[in-house]
Amino acid sequence: MKRSARRKIKSMIEGLHRKPCVDNVFMLTISEACKLLEIEMPKSYFWYRNRYISNTPFISKRMAGDKDFNLNIEFKIETPEHYKKRLLRKAKEGKKFKEHYTQNVKLKQTDKEMLLCFIHWYCVFLPMKYSVRDYFAYELYERTISESKNFANTGYLRYIKRELAVRGYRKYLINKNLFNKTFSKYVNRDFLYVGTAKFEEFDQFVSKNPRFFAKPLGGHKGQGAEIIESANSSKELFDKLKDGKFIIESIVKQHAEIAEFNPDTLNTIRITTLLPIDDNPIVTFAGIRFGRKGYCVDNMNADGIITAIDIETGEIVTAGIDQNSNRFSKHPDSGKEFEGFVIPNWEKVLVAVKEAATALPQIRRIGWDVSVTEDGEVEFIEGNSASSFRIVQRLDQAGKKHLYEKHVQALVDGDWKNDPKMREKVKGVRRK
Repeated sequence: MKRSARRKIKSMIEGLHRKPCVDNVFMLTISEACKLLEIEMPKSYFWYRNRYISNTPFISKRMAGDKDFNLNIEFKIETPEHYKKRLLRKAKEGKKFKEHYTQNVKLKQTDKEMLLCFIHWYCVFLPMKYSVRDYFAYELYERTISESKNFANTGYLRYIKRELAVRGYRKYLINKNLFNKTFSKYVNRDFLYVGTAKFEEFDQFVSKNPRFFAKPLGGHKGQGAEIIESANSSKELFDKLKDGKFIIESIVKQHAEIAEFNPDTLNTIRITTLLPIDDNPIVTFAGIRFGRKGYCVDNMNADGIITAIDIETGEIVTAGIDQNSNRFSKHPDSGKEFEGFVIPNWEKVLVAVKEAATALPQIRRIGWDVSVTEDGEVEFIEGNSASSFRIVQRLDQAGKKHLYEKHVQALVDGDWKNDPKMREKVKGVRRK
């Protein structure tokens, strides 16, 4: 075969895998997009079925009036193997997009509208690092790009997670046993990590706490957590919790006024602190989550509801919102009004989280889950080094990125991680 013919064939093969790319996001055709969403091809888009979704009437019409929109398309060549892997990842995103779309009561439930929203997210917001959850949580389908940039998105969360934490220190928050020991001044409940415990220790714990709370050592979002009632400890239960690497804790008795909303779960306060370059902690968000009847955790994944708290006064200032953006003026089970309720001993809560923030300066942004006990004391439940911005911003649909940018930049410019103090062992607030 002549060399020119071989080059021509090679060029044709490469052309089969040549895809337009916007900021490393490979474009789909209309047909591919419909397959990912598992929807019928809309009749009005049938003629465009083999076009890339970035080259459709929707993009040109929708984005024509947005001065910030700039679609910089490049062409890249991928090997067939890489292309297949990317399609698998896209398939997952398509399924996730469809789930969120169908749960959104504000959007028309038609295949065409779903496709258009998908094109909007995929071509405009995905290259800007807004995830599927971001798109729906912040109602970006109704916003211009300039408005959307006020919201701290998934990409920004990854950035500050990397920039605001010294490697190796997240374990003090991720490991629940280590968290309880480190912040023992504000952890007054009994706890035992079954993974390293002896049966005699477990037996003693259960004898004292026949009804206790169990959760995986490194779990999140309340997954795997359960309340266990056992009059007598058993080797079978011990082995199960040991193999699952569970930490067990005595039940926290919450303040009676907070329990009126929902007594079935411990209703926890979520407070986010930021430790700037001057080491003077700032509270950037405060809210309280209320669980639902029949559940043992208050997380939004378990149909929980969250409301925002005024940082200065401790008063609930918004309606409640659940994971699907449904809003509630009252708790749906108890009927107790959200707005106007003041968190008991709010000043104590603020003092506690600020003190704790300075005790772990290697992690500059922390989301604290705390409760107010029946006797009005502050009890720390968990800490989070990558607390989501969605809870913070979806309540009032106002972007909060501006609260962080100046402080984050000052920390980065100040090269804070190379301060020798940031390599010191964390001693904790106080040992019991």
